[in-house]
Amino acid sequence: MLDAPETILSHHALLDLYDCDNRALLDDLEGIRDLFHRTARGLKCTIVNELFHRFTPQGVSGVVVIAESHLSVHTWPELGYAAIDLYTCGDPALIDLMPDMLVEALGAGRKEYHKLPRGHVDRPPDFRHQDRIRLSMKGLSDDQKWLTDQWADQILWTIAVDNIVLDVQSEYQRIQVVDTPHLGRILVLDGNIQCAETDEAGYHEMIVHTGLCRIGASSPRGGRKVLVIGGGDGGAAREALRHPDVVQVDLVDIDQAVIDACRDYMPRVWHHPDRTRKIEDDPRFSIHIRDGLEYLKERGAMAEADKYDLIVVDGSDPVGPGVALYTPAFYQAVYDALKDGGATCVQGGSFWYLPEVFTTVYTGLSDIFEHVAPFECFTAVYPGGVWNLQLGIKGPFDPDAVDDARVQKLGALHWYSTGRHRAAFSLPPIAERLLQKVPPPLEEVQEQLEKVSLTES
Repeated sequence: MLDAPETILSHHALLDLYDCDNRALLDDLEGIRDLFHRTARGLKCTIVNELFHRFTPQGVSGVVVIAESHLSVHTWPELGYAAIDLYTCGDPALIDLMPDMLVEALGAGRKEYHKLPRGHVDRPPDFRHQDRIRLSMKGLSDDQKWLTDQWADQILWTIAVDNIVLDVQSEYQRIQVVDTPHLGRILVLDGNIQCAETDEAGYHEMIVHTGLCRIGASSPRGGRKVLVIGGGDGGAAREALRHPDVVQVDLVDIDQAVIDACRDYMPRVWHHPDRTRKIEDDPRFSIHIRDGLEYLKERGAMAEADKYDLIVVDGSDPVGPGVALYTPAFYQAVYDALKDGGATCVQGGSFWYLPEVFTTVYTGLSDIFEHVAPFECFTAVYPGGVWNLQLGIKGPFDPDAVDDARVQKLGALHWYSTGRHRAAFSLPPIAERLLQKVPPPLEEVQEQLEKVSLTES
């Protein structure tokens, strides 16, 4: 049931600015004083008093007293960091102007921003200090306490948020990392949940080991090579490095900022299988900041020894730039880059929540590969909890044929096992029947997905 409108007296906004280029200004009392006077006036606040102080050897602390309450700051020039506090009973629509004003003036490379409503005076006394749930259709709620993913039209999945760890805009997308009480840290791109620390192994173990542990997989004497397209969170690359005979793992992602965010703020995902180091510390691992299709095109006609044994396509749904990963040209480029007996494992949608993606991937792979085998994995944060991956094999395939000796060498896993491998390919009849249908044109699939993913609150 939706809450009735309530009176909110004020808002408290907290802004942390990191990696500030303008460190001289952070240590300039008069400069900071002038900046915060201008900011208060820009927020249409009425200045009634002020106090600023410069510390030795460095740093400035100050407060501008406004009729609406206060605007304060404390700086750490040596760290390029500033902490700002705005409390106001003024126009709440103006508050969100503050971050951009100060980010530009101080040259901040990264910001963390929180806004809290205060003064719920019309709540009954027993409930005045309890949270009411206010949701956005996608992404963080206005009070930044809830994270929502829209699974389908009129179906929302929501989790409580403890803290916003990172909030940056890259060249391609908005990148957020949030702490949650039940699923650990979660990576969010443009409001869409990508992975969570506590359940990601269910997806990453299955997308890698299912292709490498099957009987009939290519196994050259010089060792295996794995390519991960997308997968900037590092989970798929981590699982590939778990195999002793894998000698090369290439990670190709278009957005360096996603890789930086996951390396710095998702350590439980971006770690080496031996847990003593990060994945980039393994000499077998390389990062290529490129478009996946362009990377494959540039490789051109490769010698058999240079080709890959497994190509993992850990991409987004076919929306926007992600459409390129669902085209015949892309699937053909993947096929050409694989050794005989090699395979690709592709993020394949959900037969229940995203049937258009499920059938589009299956049909696209079937036009190119000798065998295509959809299967299932578990994920707590993708629609429905049961997600579909799809294996395209360049050669023969038997879903029951698993190299158990190879599986045993992988050590302690959370989700993948010999038994799980075999069971994953047993789809329910409703999904099998869906595979017999001809999918709609890719443009129509994109349009249907955008109706959900671009829905605003």
